[in-house]
Amino acid sequence: MGVVIQRESQRRISNKILSALPASAFARIAPNLKPIHLTEGDCLYRASDACQYAWFLLNGLVSVVAVTGEGETMDVGMIGPEGTAGILAAFEGWRAPFTATVEISGDALEVSAAALRDEFNRHGQLHDILLKYTAFLYQQIAHSALCSRFHRAEQRLCRTLLAISDRIDSRSLRLTHEQLSRLIGAHRPRVTSILDALEAEKVLHLARGSISIADREGLKRTAATVTTSSKKRWRTISLTCDSGENVFEISGFVSLETDRRLPRA
Repeated sequence: MGVVIQRESQRRISNKILSALPASAFARIAPNLKPIHLTEGDCLYRASDACQYAWFLLNGLVSVVAVTGEGETMDVGMIGPEGTAGILAAFEGWRAPFTATVEISGDALEVSAAALRDEFNRHGQLHDILLKYTAFLYQQIAHSALCSRFHRAEQRLCRTLLAISDRIDSRSLRLTHEQLSRLIGAHRPRVTSILDALEAEKVLHLARGSISIADREGLKRTAATVTTSSKKRWRTISLTCDSGENVFEISGFVSLETDRRLPRA
């Protein structure tokens, strides 16, 4: 499989991290990349697992999920073709703090932890990009924690739909109400009620097993509406490599000014 990938033009690979690598670094890791299909519902790893593989997504979506002791779940991050699932495989001895599951089926290039570490430990371009991407993932997780604390279910749902749309580059999302309830940490009847209201406002179009964004600006307005005096805007976050080439861009709401203070412990 690696020979096929090595002969393929690097720029044709849709994963932003792999496509941004220098040709020499890509040539070293390419023989270790195995094309696989990820199916909705697959669990790539669970919290406390040692990651044996990493996956460079070509399409589809993987959610990073926090799980309580009672089995309740909430999405705290998303990974699409801009990134890598199982990134802790690059760090020897680390165990996953969260669970990763496939939300939207797609294709990926799988690499073993040993092969990934061999290239990572060269401290070249892959090393630098993966470190920056790790910081970006934890920024996502921190943002999710703030949203779950201060934002209503309507806002969390709209934000989630926008984030998924950005990653898969489509306004048509293959998602069920059950998936969304798990992703935003809300009961399914509440999710259904919100979706029905957004469809009545012609922001969304609903069909069995799918949700289409009809009015992206309207969805963004709902996601940005807050009960506090926080001012937010929709911003694109970019990650560039040393050559100045853009690796990936992800949009999200970033607080510009917040009057509310977090309570002291």
